[in-house]
Amino acid sequence: MFNKEEPSQIDENLSENLSEKKQEKTPVFPEQEQRVIDEIDGSIESKEKFFVGLGRIAKEEIFNNNPEALEEIYALKKVDIDGVELKKDDAEVLKTAGMGLRARHVIKRVLTLGFAGSKHALKDEGRLVDKRKLRKGVEGQEHDLSVDELAEVAEEFGIDPEEIHQKGFQKIYTEGETGVEKTILREKTDQEADQTAGKIFKEQLKKLETESGGELVKCKEKLEAFQKDVKQYTDILDPETMSKLNKEELALGSLKDEKQEKLDSDLEIIKSPLQEHQKELDETLENFLALSSKVADQSATYDNEIKILNNKINKIKGSRVIKGFLEDEINKWQEQKTQTEANKKSFIESKKALEIRITQLKKNKTEIDNTLIRINNIGKTSQELTVDREEKEKIKKEKVKKESSKVKEKTENINLTSDVKSEPSEVDDNSKDENEKKKLRQEILAKHEDWAKSLTGKEKSKTKKKRPVKSTVESTVPDQKKAEADENNKEGVKKPVKDWLALLGIQNTGEQKKIVEDNFVVGMNKKFDITAPMPLYEARIAYAACLFKYREEVSQERAKALAKAKFEQIIKNLY
Repeated sequence: MFNKEEPSQIDENLSENLSEKKQEKTPVFPEQEQRVIDEIDGSIESKEKFFVGLGRIAKEEIFNNNPEALEEIYALKKVDIDGVELKKDDAEVLKTAGMGLRARHVIKRVLTLGFAGSKHALKDEGRLVDKRKLRKGVEGQEHDLSVDELAEVAEEFGIDPEEIHQKGFQKIYTEGETGVEKTILREKTDQEADQTAGKIFKEQLKKLETESGGELVKCKEKLEAFQKDVKQYTDILDPETMSKLNKEELALGSLKDEKQEKLDSDLEIIKSPLQEHQKELDETLENFLALSSKVADQSATYDNEIKILNNKINKIKGSRVIKGFLEDEINKWQEQKTQTEANKKSFIESKKALEIRITQLKKNKTEIDNTLIRINNIGKTSQELTVDREEKEKIKKEKVKKESSKVKEKTENINLTSDVKSEPSEVDDNSKDENEKKKLRQEILAKHEDWAKSLTGKEKSKTKKKRPVKSTVESTVPDQKKAEADENNKEGVKKPVKDWLALLGIQNTGEQKKIVEDNFVVGMNKKFDITAPMPLYEARIAYAACLFKYREEVSQERAKALAKAKFEQIIKNLY
């Protein structure tokens, strides 16, 4: 059914759509943010081989010198198309009809008044051929499609007939029970070839487990049982008998070693490429996760910027008097907000693409890790598997212990690792006594007296206090909204980077210098400048990033919570 909208309604909808398109902004990123976007795109493009599964590794690195496997991997795939029967174009591959078939064909045509002949006969330019028999050397050979067949395949797959040959379409003839059969084939896609390679790989691995590995386990268990029996009866056996048993033990040991060597050789062919891929995959996943952390930090920055701009716009628009004088500023803020939203949208799209790749990397890593564990277990007895398991647990515990010691050492040697719950002061420096801390706070307050007024609402002047005049903006905002407005004012307050570092008790030296300078960045170029003003919300984000990147045991959410509590205490102590 057609949409029966009125012309005026259609015009209105069209106008709205055009208006929406007109308002769409093209993302314009500062240098540092653009570098992150480029890094995401470059990483995804350069690491494409790690997003495919085990089948691709098997196809390109394990079976690359195995002709039998490669033939099966790249074998043409049958195309199911209705109505593929023998036609005049196929006559050249069929044998000429014999005398008996010719006679039956003529008789049937006479009986049907020329409307039909033998079902096994096919006539082509005066020559009668037998549809049940192929000419010598034709069976199994690939042939190009006829014009009619090209049209059928093109229609079936929705492609240009001229592209059929490029996509590897062919046909073959075989002799079946009911006569000659014609089959249309095509080349496999990369994904289909990967699936075939993966199937062959799993079949070979299963064969190694059950046959070569199974035989080795039996040899080991037989040798172990033999040695146990010999040890049990050594005291009652004479030297001649012991010599006989020793020879048998040597024979069993040689057989075991022979089977172990053969199995190791077979496994190395598939194990080595997987180990190399595992190493590269681990490095790639680590880089992608670090990139994901950068993206998350930037997304939080966008949210804060949009929140502050929204607050400014709404507050001024809600005023009765000054909004008329600040139309240019409102338009400017609206433009900034639109641009920031466009940047955020583009950034989120890159983030989604990155997250999809990370999920695939984790899936592929799990597949390879489990396959290597399976390979390493082939040919091992239950006792050997138990010893391996215990050794892995021991290594794991030692690793955890070592990492805990490392974290403890960092906690003792760097201010960034102080916990909000246990810290005695927000301006923490062991070299300063309480008087020096108080003096530092007073100096910072003096530099930012205007900000202090906006937070406390108190006049710090020696002159006679005047009755405060209620502003037009305040008269229109309820107490609850006023409290929210004060809170938003705090978010936008700016201080020099060095003052934030002083209040946080962070020294920009030594091991933490690089972390500080990588995160406490300001301006469009996002550069570190210790004298440049930085908004409170950006300082909080920077501090959270420092905690997350420096403290291995702190998650991203935990770092944000610590930073929030830290800055709430700073405001409380100062004001």
